[in-house]
Amino acid sequence: MKKIIISLILILTITFAACSSSNESEGKNTQIEVQKEEGDKSEEQIQQEKLLLLIDDGIYSEEFSYINPKNLTDKVNLNMEIKDEVIVLLNLEVIEAHEFSQKHIANVNEELQTLAVGKKISEVEFPQVIAGASLTSKAFKEKLSELSKS
Repeated sequence: MKKIIISLILILTITFAACSSSNESEGKNTQIEVQKEEGDKSEEQIQQEKLLLLIDDGIYSEEFSYINPKNLTDKVNLNMEIKDEVIVLLNLEVIEAHEFSQKHIANVNEELQTLAVGKKISEVEFPQVIAGASLTSKAFKEKLSELSKS
C-alpha cells in the first residue's frame, strides 16, 4: 500500500512539474512573438510614432533648411494642420531651392498626401526615405521632431 501511495505521489509530482514547465515555455513563446512584432519596426519608426503623438491639434507653418547634394542650401516651409488628431493638411512649399532639389521636394510633397493627409496622427508611418529624397525626408522629420518638443 505504501508503495502505491508513493508511486501516486511521484506520478502526480512529475505530471505537475511537466505542466508547469509547459506553461512557462508557452509564456516565453508569447513574449518572443511580441518582441518579434515590435522588432519588425525600426527604432526610427518607433520614435517617429511617439513624436507624432506629441504634436497637438493646430495649424503649423514652419521653415526649415538643409544642404543639398550640390552643396547649396534649400529652404522649405512645412505647412500642417491637425484637427481632432487627424492630419487635414500637410505640404512642403519651396521657398528657395536648387532646380535639382525642387523636383525631389515636389515628389516628397506628393507622397506625403498619400502617407498622411486624412489619417489619424497615430496611424501615420513615414518610411526612412520618402519618395527617394533622403535629405528632404531627413530635414522634414527633424522639423516634426522640433514641433513635438514645443
